[in-house]
Amino acid sequence: MEMDYGILSLLPPLLAIILAVITKQVLLSLFAGIWVGATMAAGWNPVMGWIETFRVFIFKALGDSWNASVLIMLMLVGAFAAMIERGGGAHAFADALSKKIKTRKQGQLTAWAGGLVVFFSDSSNAVIVGPIFRTITDKLKISREKLAYIVDSTSAAVPALLPITAWGAFLVGLIADQFEEASHPVDPFNAFVSSIPYMFYLIGCILLVFLIAYFGKDFGPMSKAERRANEEGKLIADGAKPIRKEVAIKLPEDSQPTVWNMITPVIILIVMILGMFLGTGGARKKVSWQPLVPAVQLFLSQWLFLSPR
Repeated sequence: MEMDYGILSLLPPLLAIILAVITKQVLLSLFAGIWVGATMAAGWNPVMGWIETFRVFIFKALGDSWNASVLIMLMLVGAFAAMIERGGGAHAFADALSKKIKTRKQGQLTAWAGGLVVFFSDSSNAVIVGPIFRTITDKLKISREKLAYIVDSTSAAVPALLPITAWGAFLVGLIADQFEEASHPVDPFNAFVSSIPYMFYLIGCILLVFLIAYFGKDFGPMSKAERRANEEGKLIADGAKPIRKEVAIKLPEDSQPTVWNMITPVIILIVMILGMFLGTGGARKKVSWQPLVPAVQLFLSQWLFLSPR
């Protein structure tokens, strides 16, 4: 018999959010939230909650084929982005854009547009768009906080608005499960598409980034960060520690990478992802096409790394 915990159901997510804000340790905070939720489900037995946290909520989740494909995709998306950087394509692309982008406004709007173009995955968006535009925004004295805001807002919102993305397919799958359980004879794909105009938060995130970049209006801590970067040249706050250490990339002397070293693999990647999505049935058939994506990304990454040599 399922228990109805009422307002107490909010305790695990609230605890995770509060701990994340206080400790700045997201993974530890999420684990604490899961443990509290498992403890509640185990009749408030903390020992059983600890056991169930691993047995049901971690090991079982890792054993799911869809979740496993997501983890593989995340790892190789990161490899793909790293190869774009190390192959020189991102640097060449940034140099080409920097010749045309002269103002902070143009830099922010271009980064925003880049987030719209790389739409196929929220994780891919962040790890591809961020490194590409970081060189440009650094030259224009745009704070790292502002770049992170632009990239994160588009990387989360754009894929969730489209049913042809991994996130969109996941949402359609959730709708399909609920419709099937309720014996509701409505196509979940059409239901998702019909609901897009009502996704006010996602649409608002995208539009707000555009408006802030266009009018140059910042608020609160972001305003302070932008003044610090523009007036003092400090792209990150004093005492801030980047999650990833930045390493200067040295290419062979005879290597001459061009913008096509970045544009070509990204275009091929997008086209093949769409082809795989349509070919497997994607969201309509609840088929996980994601295991195919890392293979394509790995192949393109290796080609990209070797091509400028």
